Amino acid sequence: DAGVRGVEFIAVNTDKAALIQSKANQKIQIGDKTTSGMGAGGNPDNGRAAAEESRDEIAAAIRSADMIFITAGMGGGT
Repeated sequence: DAGVRGVEFIAVNTDKAALIQSKANQKIQIGDKTTSGMGAGGNPDNGRAAAEESRDEIAAAIRSADMIFITAGMGGGT
């Protein structure tokens, strides 16, 4: 919304409900088998497992990027 051009925003989260609120043009819900879309429950081990479960999807989303900035809102688990 800040008028940034040539930038693709990707939201990544274990929590499906939180992703719905995101304005990112691409959304990746990670760890569906690990968290059932309910978030990591404040447990970093669950967050790690969710990211590892969805490693290929994350890699595919950033494969063609020239530069990546990661901004994290630490909810406790992810």
